[in-house]
Amino acid sequence: RFGTAAEIAAELGGATRIETLPTPADCTDGFFEAYWNRPEVLLDPTVRASQSIWQLIDAEAEDRIIARLATDLESGKWDAEHGRLREQDSYEGLIRKSLRSNVACDFLYRPEIPTTRKCRFVDPGHTRKLFEVYHFDDTPLSGRLERQLGELIARKARDADVVIITDFGHGMITDRTIDTINDNARFLAVNAQSNSANHGYNLITKYRKADYVCIDAPEARLALHDRFADLGELIEQRLAPAVGSDRLIVTHGRNGCVTYDKTTGLNRIPAFTQQVVDTVGAGDAFLAITSPIVQSGAPMEVAGFIGNAVGALKVGIVGH
Repeated sequence: RFGTAAEIAAELGGATRIETLPTPADCTDGFFEAYWNRPEVLLDPTVRASQSIWQLIDAEAEDRIIARLATDLESGKWDAEHGRLREQDSYEGLIRKSLRSNVACDFLYRPEIPTTRKCRFVDPGHTRKLFEVYHFDDTPLSGRLERQLGELIARKARDADVVIITDFGHGMITDRTIDTINDNARFLAVNAQSNSANHGYNLITKYRKADYVCIDAPEARLALHDRFADLGELIEQRLAPAVGSDRLIVTHGRNGCVTYDKTTGLNRIPAFTQQVVDTVGAGDAFLAITSPIVQSGAPMEVAGFIGNAVGALKVGIVGH
């Protein structure tokens, strides 16, 4: 009825790009495909009346289709065969809607695997996280998808002044992907997070070459298996050589941060607030603001100062 994507592109002429946009599970538009995981909605004749596809078949055929769908839903047959669809949602629509206009995003699609989602349960009185539930599959990427990601990174990284990696340890960034990043990034800034979902297996030491590393103190200690050494000595003598980086910042909560430059040594920058509402996202904000500052060649203590200022703003806000 509409022609293939290639045929439409040929008719448009010039430079065209074809992108796959999955229909979100909660799509509010009433077109036929919008109800791919809510088939019972199609039993409503007023819904079908607004869908042009039904106008292409006769009323008798429509009645047969709807009668069979109603029977399969009532008996549970539809859910037995396709019920997994009710639990699937890429959340791509929400992600795209939440992005600022100057942010471009490329998506890779992994069949039968959910988009990583973290549900936080919060004490409303103190805005304190009680616990969280992860919906994800952290099996490492492999095969075609791993190659796709590598090709995408190589293409994008070559043109970027700064490549910022936030590695949450959920299976996306493999050793092969790290090699691709190292081969193509002109300036690499890295954070590898250790969290309750990756059980401490996601250590910064998986990166052997980085222009700038930014992690928190527990992550630094976990990576080097040392709970008690002086943090400054740990950074200068062991962490910097382990990750092949001459510039590091280790954030330290209410104690501020410790910056390190191979040329100028260590500096300790105090925190700028003691009033904390929510720490979630503070490290991400710190990394995002300090990475281009470090790349510009500014002194590390300047980067740490600005990072602490941004972190102080972030911990006063609930959520990201």
